Amino acid sequence: MSFASAMWVDIEEGVGAFASINAMQGYRPNPVAQYAVQLMRAQRSSQSLPNRPTLRPATETENAGDFAGTFQPADGGKSLTFVAEGKELSLQHQGQRVALENQGQGSFIALHPDWSRFALVFGRAEAKDPKSPVVEVGWGDDWYISKSYKGAKTFEHPKEWDAYVGHYRNENNWIGSLHITMRKGVLLADGTQPLQAAQDQRFRMGSDEADTEWIQFHDVVDGRAMRIKLSGEDLWRVLAS
Repeated sequence: MSFASAMWVDIEEGVGAFASINAMQGYRPNPVAQYAVQLMRAQRSSQSLPNRPTLRPATETENAGDFAGTFQPADGGKSLTFVAEGKELSLQHQGQRVALENQGQGSFIALHPDWSRFALVFGRAEAKDPKSPVVEVGWGDDWYISKSYKGAKTFEHPKEWDAYVGHYRNENNWIGSLHITMRKGVLLADGTQPLQAAQDQRFRMGSDEADTEWIQFHDVVDGRAMRIKLSGEDLWRVLAS
């Protein structure tokens, strides 16, 4: 469980608004708080109330066509096909089209139980060029590439990292669970956030050196870490995962 909040203040008018949602899925309620401030400002000055902001559907993607196509596992296997219709993107799965919610920055949530564990994360040929073609997509540990992909297909990583991959959980609802995956030789938190190696089995959560979130792996038994320490809290490996 987590939350996302927004606070807007109009100092000159002496009004402010706060909004919060009990989720953290790429949305922050800025439009709600901003509109509340606009309403109060208009009411205090006896002006006409502003129009409500237009809500953008979560499935809307301006450049949906960029992500359409077929992607194949680098080592062979079942491919993934994505279809764009106007501003909506979907995944072909078991004879049906599964709608994708846009999380921003090339990340999408597939609205189907089979794909609910991780986000689908697309990558372009040039990571810093938003105009370059989309050539890869990751989901958890799985990695798929298009025919246009020209980069490396095998990746090295420290052998001890294999012990860290898995599902960890704390029964406190405010902490919940965390999946550590491996894709392209990089450890990822929940299949999306890269872990930056430091020392003593410690990793930084994110690429910014100012980031204060760290994760450390402990109690390696039979080649698997049994516990991780995240933000001062312990999470234990789910052995059935």
